[in-house]
Amino acid sequence: MRNVGEYSLVHDKIRVKYETGTESVLFEDVSSLSWESDNRSNGLYLIFMIPGLFCVGLAETSALLATWGMIAFFILAFVLTIINKIYWDNVIIETRGGKIISFSVDAGEGAAVMEKIEEDKRNHINS
Repeated sequence: MRNVGEYSLVHDKIRVKYETGTESVLFEDVSSLSWESDNRSNGLYLIFMIPGLFCVGLAETSALLATWGMIAFFILAFVLTIINKIYWDNVIIETRGGKIISFSVDAGEGAAVMEKIEEDKRNHINS
């Protein structure tokens, strides 16, 4: 599931801000950082079903044309929905207590964001 968020560093905490709220964890309570790629089908292509429904309306003229047109548009919509996925990365922060804080970033940015958090954590601990 995509959970868009941004992290920031506030004093000795990592703070993750979501549209619905904020979560934070102390640097010293972070037990692990990781990231993973994720995706979902692009439901936007289901709009191709609308012409298929229009073909149903043509049933008065030619039932065979309407049936085949509807089937073709439904297959097209299904195939495009499966093939053209939406990709993103999830950055996962696990605390010593087992709490998991996860937020989504653009595809290909998960490793860089995780490394930046690790670097900021090391710099904070060493200062």
